[in-house]
Amino acid sequence: MRRSSAARYWSDRHIGTIVAGWSVFAAVVMGGWTSTAMAETVEFGGALSSTVGVFILTCDDACEFLDYQNRNILDLELDADLGPSVDARAAATLRNDTFPDVGRAEDSARVENLQDVSMRFTDAWVAGYDVGVDGLDIRVGAQTERWGTGDGYSPSDRLNPYDLSDATQFDQRLAVPAAHASFYTSSLTFSATWFPFFMPSMLSERVVDIAAGSEVADDVDLDDNVEGATPEIENVRTRVELPPQTLSESAVALRAQRAGSIADVAVGWYYGRDTLPQLSGEVIPENFFDGETTDLVVNLRYPKLQMVAAEARAPLFGSWTGWIDAALMIPSQTTVFISQSRLEDLERLNAIDEAPDEDISAEIQAGNPYPSFLVGADTSIGTSVYLNFQYIHGFIFERNASDLHHYGLVGLRAPAIDSSFEVELSGGVEANQQFDAFGFLSQLGLNYRHDDVLELGLGAMFQSGQEGTTLGLFSELSEVRVRAAAHF
Repeated sequence: MRRSSAARYWSDRHIGTIVAGWSVFAAVVMGGWTSTAMAETVEFGGALSSTVGVFILTCDDACEFLDYQNRNILDLELDADLGPSVDARAAATLRNDTFPDVGRAEDSARVENLQDVSMRFTDAWVAGYDVGVDGLDIRVGAQTERWGTGDGYSPSDRLNPYDLSDATQFDQRLAVPAAHASFYTSSLTFSATWFPFFMPSMLSERVVDIAAGSEVADDVDLDDNVEGATPEIENVRTRVELPPQTLSESAVALRAQRAGSIADVAVGWYYGRDTLPQLSGEVIPENFFDGETTDLVVNLRYPKLQMVAAEARAPLFGSWTGWIDAALMIPSQTTVFISQSRLEDLERLNAIDEAPDEDISAEIQAGNPYPSFLVGADTSIGTSVYLNFQYIHGFIFERNASDLHHYGLVGLRAPAIDSSFEVELSGGVEANQQFDAFGFLSQLGLNYRHDDVLELGLGAMFQSGQEGTTLGLFSELSEVRVRAAAHF
């Protein structure tokens, strides 16, 4: 079955939305700076990087090159100390992805179809400290609010939408407009964050189908619900339904933290929407012409989500440190269905022998609470070798209690030859709940740094798995990557 992709919805269109919305915040920030008589200190910096990645389709017999990507990124950062109790920050990323998008001859005349360029703000905020009373800090603007203790991934880190434009970097988030307030005491911190607008996660083309759910052809099973022969599902077209940008759709997060002599702990609560899309609503058959195949139109929605989270980090023994990050997800129920009237239409077109007496429906997300958690520990051997171990129960695309998988991860980082060179090794295994389907992940990175300015990197990642595993779904993201960056 061929599946049409909604990837452009999460890339071009929402990059435009992000740029338009965040530019307003940037203008406010810059306007505030220019109206200030003189900032006490202003710091400017950034980086220029270019990355070439070659994706590997399979290594069953010999590694076959699937395709490649080239991404050029210019990062610019500006920090201003506007006084003893006011700071401001603006950071923007200019990206060039060389994925040609040419469907007609005239498309090649437009440079954006050959070398797509986009810009996004990663920060655009103003912060005030000890506002009105000692210990009350307020930050307003485009920002990221991060929860969790995990290395590279945390189950409770769900407040900001994911930035999966690089589909294997699960620790990247999009900055969104928000108002954040924190109140500090000697050992306690209480904070509240208000997100007035909903922003969906940014998904690369290769991750759209995974994030949207399982195969819709399996979810809405014509063969088991219709008598006689049924048409083969040829293409699936997605329609995205965003929630309205109203006050009732605002998200809010509350958090309390305590820094103790034994452990640092935090608890939090979030109410908003899942920023990853979910199959939901009516499935519409269309384009039934040849008597053997049909296409489907499906809806992708962002269901309501509550989360109760807790985390802790503490020294264990010797040089070992341990951490735990747990989240109780309280999702909304989502279902898909083909209406009985649509099935009758298929019967009249002789696509099926006989329509059933009711809708064909399937539950995508049960709506029952489920736990997702992470346990980890790390240590340093000598002064340079770093070891990291983590166990994860439940990943971001597993949104039912019956779908939660087990993941074991290990990582090592050590200098090679001298401190300018660094070697990174990591690997992981995945098992489904029944422990009868397995996946694995391996990564190698070689990095060279010169005068803290020039950075060169060579990396390789391979992941695969049996049917029913998340790593198996991500096998097409296996790649070899070369990166060069200069910091200023």
